[in-house]
Amino acid sequence: MNTPNTNPKEVRRPVTNAAEAAELCAQLHTTADQITVLLARETELLKTIKVDEITPLQEEKNALVQAYLGQYTKFKDNAAFIKAQMPNEIEQLRHQQAGFQEVLQTNLNALEASKATTHGILSAIFEIVREQQGGPTVYGGNANMTNAQKNQTTAIVIDRAL
Repeated sequence: MNTPNTNPKEVRRPVTNAAEAAELCAQLHTTADQITVLLARETELLKTIKVDEITPLQEEKNALVQAYLGQYTKFKDNAAFIKAQMPNEIEQLRHQQAGFQEVLQTNLNALEASKATTHGILSAIFEIVREQQGGPTVYGGNANMTNAQKNQTTAIVIDRAL
C-alpha cells in the first residue's frame, strides 16, 4: 500500500477553490479506504492467531492514521466551504465513515478477544509455576490444607521467540 504524505503546512493552508476541495475529499476517501483494508487484514490475522504478521503492519497503520488525521483536520477547518462547493461529497464521506466505524469496532472486538485469550493463558501458566515453586502444603489455622508460602511472588519470563 502507498501511504499518503501529509505535510503540516498543507493542513493549515485553507481550501480556496472547488478543485482543492475535491482533491481533499479524494484524499480522505483514499486514506480511509487504505486504513479499512489494513484493519480488515489485521482483524483476520488476529482471528487466525497469526500475531507475528501484525507487527510489520503497525508502521504503515501509524502513517495512514497520521495522514488521515491531518486530512480530517483540514477538512473540518474548511467544512463550510467544502459543503458549499460539494454538498454531495459530504454525504458520501458520512456513508464511508459509517463503514469505517464498523470495521474499527470489529477490529477492536478482535483485539479484546486476543487480549483476553492471552491473559487467560498467562494466568494458567502463572498458576502452574506458582504451584511448582510453592512451599510445602500444611494445615492452616482453620484445619484446611494451605500452601505455606501463599503470599510469595512468582516471576515468569516469556520467550517470544518460541
